[in-house]
Amino acid sequence: EFHAVAAKNLLDRPVDPADVAKFRKLKAMALAANDHEKDGEFFAGEMLAKRGTETTGFFGLFFNTIYWWLSDFGQSFVRPLIWLGVSFLSFAAACLTLIRDTLALADRLWFAADFSFRNMLPLFGSLFRFAPAPKDHVSWYQKTYDGLRDGGVDIDRLISLGIAQSLIGTVLLFLFLLALRNKFRLK
Repeated sequence: EFHAVAAKNLLDRPVDPADVAKFRKLKAMALAANDHEKDGEFFAGEMLAKRGTETTGFFGLFFNTIYWWLSDFGQSFVRPLIWLGVSFLSFAAACLTLIRDTLALADRLWFAADFSFRNMLPLFGSLFRFAPAPKDHVSWYQKTYDGLRDGGVDIDRLISLGIAQSLIGTVLLFLFLLALRNKFRLK
């Protein structure tokens, strides 16, 4: 219950700076009892209670908030997946903006979705690059990509978009794996 109240007041400073010590004590007791679920819950509560006491300044509070939004302080594996979906849709839309007026609508939609999927996680792009193909075969994606270059699309922006999405995807994958580790206490 206290976690929900703290999350609701995320941008507020804690009323009692002693809350940090209380969460640390509760976390230590849960760890001693091998209650990993409560340990994680108390860790998240501690992170929220530290806002404005130990975690101060713009960057500290900014990254604390981002960590909470993206993964509930490493406790939620659903949040990174949701944000990965948001990333997929956002970068597909950005790709559509860059390639507008170059292909038929269906081809633009398919290319943007394919582009976003390949860049969503670094692993996905590698799978497509190293998959065996017949000699002298050029994929639809590669043909379309080459056509975009010849059609006047700023390929440097497209590459930058892919790099940004891969970086974001890597962070989200890390947060997903962290949450799985925290949930199941894999060591």
